[in-house]
Amino acid sequence: MATVKGTPVIAKPQKIAFAVGAFNFGAAVLHILALSPVQHWAQLVTGVVGLLLAGREDRARLFGLLLIVCYGGMLAWDLAAARQFDVYLPVRMIVSGIAIEVVTGGEATRR
Repeated sequence: MATVKGTPVIAKPQKIAFAVGAFNFGAAVLHILALSPVQHWAQLVTGVVGLLLAGREDRARLFGLLLIVCYGGMLAWDLAAARQFDVYLPVRMIVSGIAIEVVTGGEATRR
């Protein structure tokens, strides 16, 4: 965790990574969204990984990059393998990953 003048500060990418991880974990455990079994497990794993990597800013940004790459691959696979356009989960996760990567670190990254 970054510190500013000795006070611990949670960076914006960490907050977003934690929120994405918590939402995905909760939605997977409570079966909120109607997903295929593969997408359900992907959402559960995404939630756990997001919660684990949200502790440090560099790991939170790594989580954002992993979301973009992994769910981009899932989106490409879904579009190539299936004729249906049931791509809500990959698109949502790609947008979340882009948000984590693009957001500035705020006070924690300024030196």
